[in-house]
Amino acid sequence: MSITIDQLVNVSWQINGVEIFNQTEVTESTYTNTSTALGTWNVSALASNKNGTAVNTWTWNVWMLGDLNHNNRLDTGDATLVLRMIVGLTPVDYLGDMNHNGMIDTGDATLILRRIVGL
Repeated sequence: MSITIDQLVNVSWQINGVEIFNQTEVTESTYTNTSTALGTWNVSALASNKNGTAVNTWTWNVWMLGDLNHNNRLDTGDATLVLRMIVGLTPVDYLGDMNHNGMIDTGDATLILRRIVGL
């Protein structure tokens, strides 16, 4: 997530109201996180200086790869959703691209089923 401001500001990045990163006297700021737990998070960037404060907030949904039914585990429901995507019965969701080939295909359903049974 990034913000750009047309004047020097101090930026505070927060997750659910807790500051996790800050920068001073900048016109651009970026926050990246690759280790957040699964779930829904509110991420805010607060930019402030002597002229005031501006806030931008995003809702950040962190899901497990392949967990298309969002129940925090891989199950046959996820494999079924992949198969429905392949035949056009369900809109494509690239969260189901288990083999990282840029498309939803039977390989993705197979990988979900293999992970369910521990292969």
